[in-house]
Amino acid sequence: MIAFFYFSKLYSGADIDNVVEVATEKVIHEIMSSGKERPIFMKDLLDAITSTKPSTLEWLRTIKNYVKYANQAGLYDDVERYLSQHKKVLG
Repeated sequence: MIAFFYFSKLYSGADIDNVVEVATEKVIHEIMSSGKERPIFMKDLLDAITSTKPSTLEWLRTIKNYVKYANQAGLYDDVERYLSQHKKVLG
């Protein structure tokens, strides 16, 4: 479970919903092919995460410019701290 939270750190709620849907579709396809029922495992969710990307990345890259050029009043200080914590991911 900890791995799921680590790898889904920048995922929005809608992104997580998509990950669950991708994993579910994969398992249903496997069940239809093999005829053997099985639950969705954590590995299925982790595989789905590796095949998707968080939709928040583009927004975070955009807000980076607001922080850089329009933060005179300190309105974006919290965002600036968040961005500095995730520098490696955002580039």
